[in-house]
Amino acid sequence: MPALLLSMPQPARTEPASPDDPAQPERAQLRSAIRLLAAATGEAGTAQQPVTRLETVVRAAAEAEATLHRCREADRQRLGEWLASGEGPRPGPSDETQAAAEAHAIARGDAEAAEIALQPLTATLMSAFERVRAAKGRRDEALALAAVAIAHGEADRLRERLERQRERQGRRAELMAPMSGLTAER
Repeated sequence: MPALLLSMPQPARTEPASPDDPAQPERAQLRSAIRLLAAATGEAGTAQQPVTRLETVVRAAAEAEATLHRCREADRQRLGEWLASGEGPRPGPSDETQAAAEAHAIARGDAEAAEIALQPLTATLMSAFERVRAAKGRRDEALALAAVAIAHGEADRLRERLERQRERQGRRAELMAPMSGLTAER
């Protein structure tokens, strides 16, 4: 069964962050990791193509062998029926069996060549898959670091907003204090 590559999901946000974004370094690292993963995935896809073609050749030989086996079984069945009846000339291989034998001989030769060619290509493909796995790990790590940096930045912004709101409430309370004395005097 051929190994298949899954398509890489697109990042949720592609627009650049604001220049004063505290997570800018982490976002840059994430963009770089995503680019490296895309490149590694592309290389693995390129390495996979000849392997897939050669695996198809090997499967075709197995299918040709199964077809030849079914044809020979049908020929043996006819021969058994002839032996049981003893009538007519002895049946030979059918045209279908002869065609299947020729197709199998060609497919078997192709499969032998494909298996020889598969060995180094499979090693190359496995190496490409390892680079994809490593690039995914780097991307996941960069994503986690960016998420933490963004969360810290958001937390800092919320803290600043809360502090400004407390300051406004404190000033408001100071301004309201003299007015509350006027309403109490009445």
